[in-house]
Amino acid sequence: MQVESFQEVVDHLSEGVVIMDENRTIHYLNQLADKMTRWQVGEKVPYCSYCQLREVAPGEERCLLVREETLPVFQAHMPTYKGLKESFQMSTSSIVLDGHKYIILILRNPKWSYEEQDQKVRHLLIQETMKAEESERKRIAMELHDHIGQSIYSVFLGLQTFKHSLRDEKYKNHLVNMENQIEQTLEDLKRLSKELHPSTLDHLGLARAINNAVQEWENMYQVTIETDILDIGKNLVPREVALHVYRVIQESVRNAVHHGKADIIRIVLDLKENRLYFQVFDNGIGFDVEEKRNTSLGLYHMLERMEIVGGELRCFSKKGGPTRLEGYVPLERSS
Repeated sequence: MQVESFQEVVDHLSEGVVIMDENRTIHYLNQLADKMTRWQVGEKVPYCSYCQLREVAPGEERCLLVREETLPVFQAHMPTYKGLKESFQMSTSSIVLDGHKYIILILRNPKWSYEEQDQKVRHLLIQETMKAEESERKRIAMELHDHIGQSIYSVFLGLQTFKHSLRDEKYKNHLVNMENQIEQTLEDLKRLSKELHPSTLDHLGLARAINNAVQEWENMYQVTIETDILDIGKNLVPREVALHVYRVIQESVRNAVHHGKADIIRIVLDLKENRLYFQVFDNGIGFDVEEKRNTSLGLYHMLERMEIVGGELRCFSKKGGPTRLEGYVPLERSS
């Protein structure tokens, strides 16, 4: 590569690069360093706020940047072209060229680091919140099934003992109505338990869980759901990925019915180049994607779920419909 090519590469780095000698005289600045500081080649790098204030022993170099040992990342305020003191993150390394020692100073705006750190913390909080939410859903689902459901079933069996001893038709009919109501309540509890925590996901895997859920969704929402679901092995898709993809598809179906007024939905689940690919298509009334991107909590949570497992999600829709939601998760990264 030509020298000019190397300079072009350095100029496009996302960090400011300043090359100075042991007297702090500047010999080179890349484009970002120039933009950040407006220092000039031939000038001296000014003392940072820390070096200006620190006590130095006789003969000791005041500037930490030109000391013998290289500096790990530290932060200080440096005078800039604005006459103000800007806060930078700095680190140094040294190099000897043609018998002369030069110091390479790397500058970075700490706001960028804060934003990256905030982003990581935000994703971690969301991930932990979702884990806690799923754990609570599982607990409530078990409570509904194992305790409340069993208690109601015991009441149902108790009513059966009175059935044969009743002679009055009016009370018999009343008892039958109570039995029907209890049976419906038990079915509702079973459905809610599955909605809260699909146990088939743990035992049978993602593909079987979605196929089982489709029957429930068709009965619950009174819609037609077509499927093209590859029978993916349970152990091929990590549980965390399976859970997030299941929740995204579940939310998509719910949105298609409640908001999109759809009556036909199509779900696709496939493997493409070691990526778990899925699609939910509906014939509903659609919506403005850009408008909903910043206002729809459901869509926001779906995007967050995909980001947690390293996947991507895209939504294609317009007012008047139709709507297509599709995404993928790379299984190599997730496993």
